[in-house]
Amino acid sequence: MDLETQRLVVRQFYEENHVHLFETIWYGRCEGFAPPFERIASVTLGELSPLQVEIERINQNVPQSVSDAFARHLWYSQWNFAHLFLIKVPIDEQNFFFLFHQGVSEDAWDNDTSLVEVFTEQGEFVGATHFSDDKPVKWIERQFTHQDCRDGKRGDPPPPWSGDDPNAVYYNEPLWTEEMLIR
Repeated sequence: MDLETQRLVVRQFYEENHVHLFETIWYGRCEGFAPPFERIASVTLGELSPLQVEIERINQNVPQSVSDAFARHLWYSQWNFAHLFLIKVPIDEQNFFFLFHQGVSEDAWDNDTSLVEVFTEQGEFVGATHFSDDKPVKWIERQFTHQDCRDGKRGDPPPPWSGDDPNAVYYNEPLWTEEMLIR
């Protein structure tokens, strides 16, 4: 199946099932909907004060582009409080990776960022969209950047992903880091 056909298949699947798919990932089940999927990695935030973060690392071989996408969104999550879910879903005998980025909107924090990026099993980017359960799906042809992941208090974007510029200097501090969690 060529990439354009894969795009059409994934988009049709997602447009028909996005609400149920997200509920299944978020809550572990959704009545009447049970596509087989495999959770590859996640970041879930519990309470914001004191901060509780659970990180489930990628522990299997995935394409570098998928691993980089997860690392990029993990970076954004540290600056804007977001849950991440990386899953693998079989569609028409092909596997696809879906990366959900769900902003936290509670405790007076209002990050309504809800993003999804999709990749083929080989790591080719298929498309991205903003997740909404009450608006039509609109696909975009690029991966999300820091500009798409806004801070819930000020509406500012996080800095660009450190993987794009490992020597960059940032003048603000992230909201959380793994080092902070260990203390």
